[in-house]
Amino acid sequence: MAVLPTAAAAAGPDAGANPVGTGPFTFVSWQRDSNLVVQKNENYWQEGKPYLDKITFRPIPDEDTRLSSLRSGDIDVMQSLRQSTVIKARELDGVNNFEHLGSNAGALTLNVSRAPFDDIRVRQALVYAVDQEGLIEVLGGSGVTPPQTQFWSPDSPWYSERVAEAYPAFDPEKAQELYDDYVNDPERSDGKPVGTPLSFTFQCPPDPSLNELSQLYQALWGNLGAEVELQQTEQAAWIQDMIARDYDTGCTRVGADRDPYLVFDDAFTEGPLNMTAFQSPEIDEQLEILRTTTDVDARKAAVEEIGLVLNENVPNAFSGGTLTVLATDESVRNLDGWTFPDGTMGNGANASTAMWGHVWRVE
Repeated sequence: MAVLPTAAAAAGPDAGANPVGTGPFTFVSWQRDSNLVVQKNENYWQEGKPYLDKITFRPIPDEDTRLSSLRSGDIDVMQSLRQSTVIKARELDGVNNFEHLGSNAGALTLNVSRAPFDDIRVRQALVYAVDQEGLIEVLGGSGVTPPQTQFWSPDSPWYSERVAEAYPAFDPEKAQELYDDYVNDPERSDGKPVGTPLSFTFQCPPDPSLNELSQLYQALWGNLGAEVELQQTEQAAWIQDMIARDYDTGCTRVGADRDPYLVFDDAFTEGPLNMTAFQSPEIDEQLEILRTTTDVDARKAAVEEIGLVLNENVPNAFSGGTLTVLATDESVRNLDGWTFPDGTMGNGANASTAMWGHVWRVE
């Protein structure tokens, strides 16, 4: 986002906690880990908006507490990306649910800059050992979220059947073959003696469903002979570990309903968001096509080629798509009905986000 130099200079080191913008609401206060308060921007450029006078955003980390807060009327809108919570929200009386399943998936992230994950045999072995349906089940998404095979969901224009068919599906025998080939290699990249089991740490934020997810990964890789230590890491610290590439492997999300050049350029070039450290000349070549052409067929072909490279090299692997929800008290209206200034309809509550300037309440 653009930075206003005068505002940044005035706030000094606290500029990040004192946002200035041109949106429908103006900043009032922010108490970290407690609440963010915004109020109506009387000078907003779009006449008649926003409808609301004030919004208070509250982080509520515990999913059950968030649900009970909506049920009791303590909050008006609840956001969640946990599949089990989405399903529970459907059962609440007097609540409207705005769900979205887009190009965002639960994922396994492997740090290819660190042995043994610098060896493709290890990455492939770990992915072939993963039962996607089992992962989806422990996340509470059985029958709700489909397995993912790429950065794009089946309803995306960038989705590829060819990439889907090339995804390394659950194959324990092939996983064991690749694992044994690496473990018994005298020149294995981790420098350990022949026959020494793989030993590494798997990190994930401390959420009940993610704890079960971690334990399933541990069991599946344990079947190969790997010794997997589980580590719960608060989400902010986990993100920092990934940015610094100071980790072995762990759970995350990948994909976004954005232009594929932006998604892949962030994830697989020199930038700080390349958390796997994976780069490829083949991907660079396709990124140049995505960057320089507007031809839809050429861009689709480039996205497909990148997907095939990723499925072969597996710096990431997938569980299922991420179903999101904005569950609202029935007094909250028009959460998915926003429009562009020219009257064109927007895309609803995509990825569990809302255009709050278009939302109102009724008594």
